[in-house]
Amino acid sequence: FDGLLDLMLMTRRGVANTYAAYWLFDPKSGTYTSLGTYPEFRVDTQKRRLLTYERGGWGGLIHEAKEYEFLQGKLSLTREEKQDATSRPGVFRKVIRERSGGVLRTVKTETVRAPK
Repeated sequence: FDGLLDLMLMTRRGVANTYAAYWLFDPKSGTYTSLGTYPEFRVDTQKRRLLTYERGGWGGLIHEAKEYEFLQGKLSLTREEKQDATSRPGVFRKVIRERSGGVLRTVKTETVRAPK
């Protein structure tokens, strides 16, 4: 969100998910610094956040969505939604966590049933 061109290299691609290595351009040194490897980012320019979504099994009922933003110059996880299978067939547990006071806190937990 600084207006500089950064670098992304796809490192792994599956049927549902793609992962990439990212580097940020540092104008002071004229070089790139590694940001790390993440699922492919989507950019939310309004919120100034980077979004990821990883689809698991059960036609997407198992999934993980994350939102990152730069806080004090570091990429920080600010929201996470994770839905996993339970021990009961067709029943899933969704947990949403959001950053508050510098810590990710659970803000919602719910049970989700697969459509019939």
